[in-house]
Amino acid sequence: MLPSTSRASTGRSVVDVAVGVLGVPDGRVLLAQRRAGTIGAGFWELPGGKIDSGEDAAQAVVRELLEEVGVQALELGRARVYEHQFPARRVRVHCFPVRRWSGEPWGKEGQRVAWVDPQRLEVGPLLPSLELAMSSLGLPELVAVADVGRAAGAADQLLQDVASLAAGGLRLLIVQGLEFAPSQRVLFVRRLRKAARGTGLRLLLSGTALEARQGGICGLHSSSAALVAARERPPTRLWAVSVHDAAGLERAEALGAQLALVSPVLPLDAHPSGTALGWDGLRRLAAATPVPVYAGGGVGPDDLQNARAAGAWGVAVDVASIREA
Repeated sequence: MLPSTSRASTGRSVVDVAVGVLGVPDGRVLLAQRRAGTIGAGFWELPGGKIDSGEDAAQAVVRELLEEVGVQALELGRARVYEHQFPARRVRVHCFPVRRWSGEPWGKEGQRVAWVDPQRLEVGPLLPSLELAMSSLGLPELVAVADVGRAAGAADQLLQDVASLAAGGLRLLIVQGLEFAPSQRVLFVRRLRKAARGTGLRLLLSGTALEARQGGICGLHSSSAALVAARERPPTRLWAVSVHDAAGLERAEALGAQLALVSPVLPLDAHPSGTALGWDGLRRLAAATPVPVYAGGGVGPDDLQNARAAGAWGVAVDVASIREA
């Protein structure tokens, strides 16, 4: 991936690359290994390459997919664009989901290719500039939110239930405990991580990136207020944010959030008179951003079909609604 160099608005020299995500129904995606004799030889990457003079990022990824793995891209989703700093250069990655394609992928340039689970890579090492993109792949349709500080016994109940929730298919859980001290949140998520070990459940903590790292969990969830206050992407593998409007989504995209919980989509019992986005409002927001959007606020697991029809990736629901289901 050695495209021509462009100049960012800050004056930094930036290298643009375009990559494509080819996925199959079981969630696996195609990776290719860089050949011996090339820069980064041995590293695995999403297929793609340089943006030649006179072509845009979409044209580049279509061409590169055909040249590298023999696939004709027929439909591309909206690209996710972010930057990554290597020791000697900065790259701007244009990552396109490939919605439809023809042909059977193979290593046309003699490179190894493999279909892999993006959350449990069986090949490596992964090219560092693609770690952010890979962490966004394989996101589940259902995200649960557990406020363990809201009610007495909620923390113990979650520890008791986490294994069965994972056995029932839950793959991403956001843990909130704003009433706890930071050290208490860290100790709790460590216990929760131990209880969920081996289940495939990923944990995010509503707190700070330091707390998430100390807890040894997958990543961080930031409130809408924390998102406004953020000046850069926190150092965490997976970053989820809560947003309520288009401005919040624009900021989430600019800072590199990997998923956004949009709320309230439906009226909330606690605030029935409040303004809800509705499915049409969610549709407008989802259409305007490449960030995976989850419908939250007043929704339950049964609203997944409506959320997907509105362009959302899935739904974010209170963990209690999953227990009830």
